[in-house]
Amino acid sequence: MIVIQVQVFGETLAVFRSKDGTAHVTDAYCPHMGANMAVGGVVKGDCLECPFHGWLFRGSDGSCAHIPYSSKAVPKTANVKRWESREVNGRIYVWYDAEGRPPQWHIPEIGHVTRGEWSYRGRTYHEVLAHIQEIPENGADMAHLGHLHVPNIFKGNDLRDAFANNQVMDLAEHAWNGEWRARQSPESHMAELVMTHSLSFVGGKFKLFKMTVRAEQIGPGIVHLHFDTGLGAGILIQTVTPIEPLRQKIVHEFYTSSTFFAPYAKLVLLCEAYHVERDIMIWNSKVYQSQPLLVAEDRQILKFRRWYNQFYSENSPKFNFRKDSLEW
Repeated sequence: MIVIQVQVFGETLAVFRSKDGTAHVTDAYCPHMGANMAVGGVVKGDCLECPFHGWLFRGSDGSCAHIPYSSKAVPKTANVKRWESREVNGRIYVWYDAEGRPPQWHIPEIGHVTRGEWSYRGRTYHEVLAHIQEIPENGADMAHLGHLHVPNIFKGNDLRDAFANNQVMDLAEHAWNGEWRARQSPESHMAELVMTHSLSFVGGKFKLFKMTVRAEQIGPGIVHLHFDTGLGAGILIQTVTPIEPLRQKIVHEFYTSSTFFAPYAKLVLLCEAYHVERDIMIWNSKVYQSQPLLVAEDRQILKFRRWYNQFYSENSPKFNFRKDSLEW
């Protein structure tokens, strides 16, 4: 059994499976002398063994099960933090709550994925230098779709190229139409964006393709994008995970039905990546406006912010930067 080191929430975690296959997540650093148990640590039964002195910590609760060279009972304070986790849809998710509360909601299972009925088509990985809220807020910002994502994807992901005049490339453009809404209890931790997307030519007179997309926002950082096209159905699983203050990682993984043939699926995944990379050029260089200047058509942004506010609490981490001198 291997042990994987993961950097999230400004923390270093160890992820491993016990002998029975159960996934466990604990702090990586041994409370004894600080060794990183994800670097050289070994899984023994239900326990993670520290490579430095051989202390054993249970994955089920983080308690120390054995100190190999000590003849006395294991101190009651000898434990490593265990993180609440759940394995669903082929992924291990970790629950983070600043108040230490147990999970308040769960991630829905995607039957076609867990039963192996849909084919895995690939993944993309990006890092973003922005606050996590900036990323899902795009779902409620329909006006940005009607501008930033209109130039056709074959003009590339660099905004300087996307908005450059090109008489041939500009014959085709993307069209978007949709509406964001928050769900009600008991699914108040979820929101939904239903939209249609098409690639049209000559001012919309001809359409190369058209698809319906239903994006389910689950909590602050998970999105299930359900695709429905003439060639079949699919789902893009998006996770936005804080690595450290103002640094997020975005992962997309794509699954489709058998009729959604592989070359088309790869093209959809590439197009999705290009659209995200256009957003990243904005996110990496913008500032967060806590009181933005909005017009009536931007009202869904305020609805989104009221909905998203539920994921903050009294002890939510805050990033403060202070410089007392010119020295770094």
